[in-house]
Amino acid sequence: VLVIGSRGSGKSAFVRAAGSETERSQEEEIADGVQMRKITSLYNTFTTVVDFIEMPADDRYVSLLPHFGGSAACVALVVNILDPHGHTDLCNRLAALGAPPPCGLLVVQGSLPALSAASGEERRRLDPLREVASRWGLKFLRFESMEQMERGRLLHAVRSCLRLVTHSAVLRPVCFQLCWLCRDDEWRFRPKMVVWHVQKPWLKQNLPYRSANFPLLGYNSAGGGNAWRARRPPQSVPANYQVDVNERYFGTVIFYHKYRGYGFIEATEADIPTEKVFVHWKQISSDDRFPFLVKGLEVEFSLMTWKDWQRGLNTLRAKNVTLVGGLNVALQDELDANEKLFVGGQHLRYTGTLKFYSPRHGFGYVIMDQG
Repeated sequence: VLVIGSRGSGKSAFVRAAGSETERSQEEEIADGVQMRKITSLYNTFTTVVDFIEMPADDRYVSLLPHFGGSAACVALVVNILDPHGHTDLCNRLAALGAPPPCGLLVVQGSLPALSAASGEERRRLDPLREVASRWGLKFLRFESMEQMERGRLLHAVRSCLRLVTHSAVLRPVCFQLCWLCRDDEWRFRPKMVVWHVQKPWLKQNLPYRSANFPLLGYNSAGGGNAWRARRPPQSVPANYQVDVNERYFGTVIFYHKYRGYGFIEATEADIPTEKVFVHWKQISSDDRFPFLVKGLEVEFSLMTWKDWQRGLNTLRAKNVTLVGGLNVALQDELDANEKLFVGGQHLRYTGTLKFYSPRHGFGYVIMDQG
């Protein structure tokens, strides 16, 4: 969890309040101003470890925000309502991240004097912050005092937000190594990240976010709402639709993904109510070691009804898919002959003795027999 904020915003208070919820061990490390606290706690009968990385407010760390933010599972931005420039500083740091975080919190702490609060100054400062949180998809949290922050169950809020994004996945360790050069009184950082089992941060740089939701990024895409295109639901049939299990249909494969094991067939008969029929690799009658189809292949198949419980729809799927005439699909040998070079012939077999094999790495060596 990356904690960002200006000087005096309350970043350390946020981390301490999150650590006050657990009585388990807490480890703290400091490297060139970057403070990391490892908090171990029990969550839903699982032992979870959350690393809070507190970034200093110096301008020389701004260039590192895209690297840290791209590898962090959650980004927490802390703003002090007493800071009159809190909104401007928040927008600058969000723009420095380069892309909206997959999981983010906007924590506003502190309280104005009673006279200022009564005059509406607090509301005038909170409304722009709420608007930024809504635009960037951040969870907005408001605390007026340190005691209220400690009672706010910040660690629980962070873990709940992470659970929605990672689907209860185990948090992977991230190691950051920083080195710098001081030349002509100018600090220049050279960040180096060593990340294990974490999605590559540069894959999150150029996501198709829309300018209506994130105007600070400068994207030119028109429109608003969710930037991700929703998957089109499959073509459905009535719940009482009956199929003839003995009837055979003919069609042409219009799409098939070999490594995902599914595709679509366009039927030539007009009495099928759907334009295309879904086919799964388990329903392919094949002699290959892994059944698959190719685009443009003419096939013969039967139909079956399938209940899509996620959408509550009844759909049609192909079953017992064969070549025209009822022959099993056999495409692997022809594909290997066109793409591979065999020693001695495609169907020539050799004998030997296994010398070494590593199941973990998936390779080994065989000593071939003489002759």
